[in-house]
Amino acid sequence: MLDDVRRMIRERERRYRYFDAGLLSDPAWDILLELFLAELEGRSVSVTSLCCAMNAPETTALRWIRTMVEDGMLVRARDPSDRRRVFVRLGPDAHEAMKGYVEDQKAYSARQKKEAADERSAFCPGPEEDVPA
Repeated sequence: MLDDVRRMIRERERRYRYFDAGLLSDPAWDILLELFLAELEGRSVSVTSLCCAMNAPETTALRWIRTMVEDGMLVRARDPSDRRRVFVRLGPDAHEAMKGYVEDQKAYSARQKKEAADERSAFCPGPEEDVPA
């Protein structure tokens, strides 16, 4: 699952090579992906770090974080060793939703690959089939 989430993030970042990041901005999704990846990797994410990881202005990132905390999607907690720093993580429902989404995406991709392979084999005879010369 870790590789799948990393791939999703790389795919989003690749778009910015071709299009203005502001046109394709989706701060809430960026937050969800980044925090889910952090959980899979076993690392904590500060609000400041999360703002830096997003392709949005800091004020936009903070507004989205606040909105998602209010909606219960994210949980904020002060760093016990440095009370100035605040960590943010996915709430339990958001974690389960992300897990389900990534699993569903993986299954969908596998189905697409199988369908494409089946389609190719329907049009291309295999080595065991007689092909008129």
